[in-house]
Amino acid sequence: MEKVYLGWIFIAIGCFALLPICYYIFIAIKSRSWPKRMAMITYNSLAVKKAGYWEGRSLLSGDLIKYRYNVERVDYENSQITAADLIVKLMVASDELLANFPEKEMLEIAYNPNKPQQSLLISGLTKWNFLPIVTIGIFIAVGIALVIGRI
Repeated sequence: MEKVYLGWIFIAIGCFALLPICYYIFIAIKSRSWPKRMAMITYNSLAVKKAGYWEGRSLLSGDLIKYRYNVERVDYENSQITAADLIVKLMVASDELLANFPEKEMLEIAYNPNKPQQSLLISGLTKWNFLPIVTIGIFIAVGIALVIGRI
């Protein structure tokens, strides 16, 4: 009986965790049609790591990359690489990926026309959008197995 309750808890937590994931997948899909702007990379943590100043810093705090862009004469600064950043930021921003965005380089970003402060370096769906779904799917599957008595 206790396994059944535990199973329902697993399922409930898994379903609750899907809500923000679905929102970020929605943002990723919508970002494909967002207008584009040129932006300048103003900070890249890879340069800090290579210079040896990364010691004592946490990967969870601080930005891994920053870029600046202008929409209708208003300057914005953002640090979001993909729509999945808020969920799997550390995996998205590998050193190989950060090497593609050196400081002081101009590149094209996509920004939300309704909220210009929201922008992405890499718009659209990426593999990182689906990684949390796999993890949550396993969590829900374990819950179902507990409920039906397979575990």
